[in-house]
Amino acid sequence: MLPGVAISISLVPPLAVGGVCLGEGSVLLAMGALLLFVSNLVALVLAGTIIFAALGDSTDADQAEADRLAAGKPTRRVGVGRRSSLRIGAVLLAVIIPLAANTAFVLVLHPWTEQVKGIARDWAASAPGTQVTGVDFASGTFRIDVRTPGELPPTDTLRKALEGSVTGTFPVVVDTTYGEEIPIGTINAR
Repeated sequence: MLPGVAISISLVPPLAVGGVCLGEGSVLLAMGALLLFVSNLVALVLAGTIIFAALGDSTDADQAEADRLAAGKPTRRVGVGRRSSLRIGAVLLAVIIPLAANTAFVLVLHPWTEQVKGIARDWAASAPGTQVTGVDFASGTFRIDVRTPGELPPTDTLRKALEGSVTGTFPVVVDTTYGEEIPIGTINAR
């Protein structure tokens, strides 16, 4: 029962999220969900391998090999343990590299998001009662969530203030109180 629970809580949700994201056309988010699925799968397989090895569990082939060695006969499966270790290492490396790249991207993205949030708050302060409630970066776009009781300040002013605030070229969208999405253009690298 416990393996079924482990599988259901670690493998099914990332696959579901990946499918929904692909259905919505968010390929970057789908790739992130797929990466989470693969890393969870590798972790489950690795944990199972370690547990079975620690318990001394062996297959019939392993037992036959042990019997051959005990009888002094030459072994047929030379280096199987080494090949298995190399395979596990290769799979771990294939998962660790994208995870490390994603971590590095998040570490770079956080200061950019804070900078965009500060500029957007200064922009929103020019209209009474207007406030920026959040800034997110999703699918390659900065999304600025703005709550206002009236009209927004001119979005051209925001776009000009954001020019050169981040390294790279990214589209920016303002989400308003009434659910309106206002694409304000693309900010360019400094």
